[in-house]
Amino acid sequence: ARRQLDITFRHAAHRDDKLILEIRDYGPGVSQQQCDKLFELFYRGGDELTRTTQGTGIGLALVAQLVKAQQGQITAHQMSPGLALRLTLHTRHTGNEMPEPKVLA
Repeated sequence: ARRQLDITFRHAAHRDDKLILEIRDYGPGVSQQQCDKLFELFYRGGDELTRTTQGTGIGLALVAQLVKAQQGQITAHQMSPGLALRLTLHTRHTGNEMPEPKVLA
């Protein structure tokens, strides 16, 4: 079965110079209580005995750690129907070009 997925990417230069990625999944969705746990390591949602979802529960936890390491933020919100994820990263403009790499040999 196919379902709709919207992905939006924008650069909010007028508001603290941020990169914002929004993903809206119009599938069956999850409860707000589950949204609060989505970024926990090994969390897969649902009942352990009747679960039909696949995966290890590592993906979103790994994404959350990488975003945090970049001083960013990721959040999940319940939609009706579906789920919305929002990832925000701050850009750092120094005004300088990247230095040329040094040749070691």
